[in-house]
Amino acid sequence: MTNTLDILELLHGYYQSSREIQLLNTYRGMPIANPAQVLSVSDQNVLVSVHQNQAVCLEPQRRTYINLDLPLTIKAVVCAGNVDTRIYNLTDINIAENEIGNREIIRVNPKIPLPVVLTKKGSSNRKIIAELIDLSVVGIGVYGLSISLAEIQGFGAGSKVNVRLILPENGQERMASQELEVAGSVVNIIPRHQEERIRLGIKITPDAETRSTITSYVSKRQVEIISEIRMLYQTLIQLSRK
Repeated sequence: MTNTLDILELLHGYYQSSREIQLLNTYRGMPIANPAQVLSVSDQNVLVSVHQNQAVCLEPQRRTYINLDLPLTIKAVVCAGNVDTRIYNLTDINIAENEIGNREIIRVNPKIPLPVVLTKKGSSNRKIIAELIDLSVVGIGVYGLSISLAEIQGFGAGSKVNVRLILPENGQERMASQELEVAGSVVNIIPRHQEERIRLGIKITPDAETRSTITSYVSKRQVEIISEIRMLYQTLIQLSRK
């Protein structure tokens, strides 16, 4: 399968057999995946009926990913839709180049910015002050604060680092917090020129106790995020009916 026509033909098969597809987006860093029903397939478009949680993602993001029980992920653009009926028209359907559809580890964004300190192993005076973007039991994303790309070169891909971060207890950012320290290695560095920030992706190897703490935090944030999505859906419905 290499082109849009092949994908549309496959989706038409789902329509004819009334089989559901799965749509995937992310919200606050967390994957939101739900079944969707194919209502029609035309030369360039696919009309789908979606879950309310997916509708909350489709409204602002205007894009989604489609899983079809294949070893690849398909991307699509939302060209029209209605949050009240939860029916959306997808177009520009192609094979996705990234691996979002293959994420098996849940990651979440913190509710408010949380501080992170990266120290290069073997060089205690080489530090980066950063802000946590997302967190899972196997990795973190951070924004380096007030640093240039030249200053960050010593933390290139493959660099071994110690990661020190503070996580709130009970999932509540303004309650008592606990400090964690974990070994990691830099996976990638991505300059965000428009935001004048630099993003670092770091693979971490927590011990059992730290892994348990991170798992607990991620689980609590999942509950908060799903609750937020449900509340936002009700708000969108009210706005659409005015």
